[in-house]
Amino acid sequence: MSANMAYRRLCAADLPAVADIEMAVQIEPWSRAQVLEIAGLLDGGYVAWVAEDAFGQVQAYLIAQVVIDEAEILTIGVAHAAQGQGVGAALLVFGLMDIRACYPDVQACFLEVRVSNAVARTLYDKNGFVEVGRRKHYYHDPVTGAREDALILRCDVIEHTYSTSNE
Repeated sequence: MSANMAYRRLCAADLPAVADIEMAVQIEPWSRAQVLEIAGLLDGGYVAWVAEDAFGQVQAYLIAQVVIDEAEILTIGVAHAAQGQGVGAALLVFGLMDIRACYPDVQACFLEVRVSNAVARTLYDKNGFVEVGRRKHYYHDPVTGAREDALILRCDVIEHTYSTSNE
């Protein structure tokens, strides 16, 4: 795992910091209200994790949903100051390992990523995600108005049971 970071389940007190990071790093961020609503969904199939630095400040988050035997990563973000340090990779592995430990029926994890997001695509590729589909014109750029395809990626969760890091 990334040095000087603690990885743990998200709690409601983390959500304002998660909302701040979401707004800062996503092209089409969830609204602050949507992020804050996660607190009420954590017992209903949603699961989330954070990476916090040595000062207890949230530097990254990952929010997923578990339904029967599948998980879907809904959003993941790393604060600008922590990007490029392996925090996102470590959090992804931590989350996948936790899903496997807590939801033994889950076999696969899915997510969508912008075709143009080369950094994220590399991260997912290194962690066993493979392309299984494409959603045409799924994403919208609010600044330019352009539409962009989403790649649908899948990984086998069981592969992460014994992993410690794929950075």
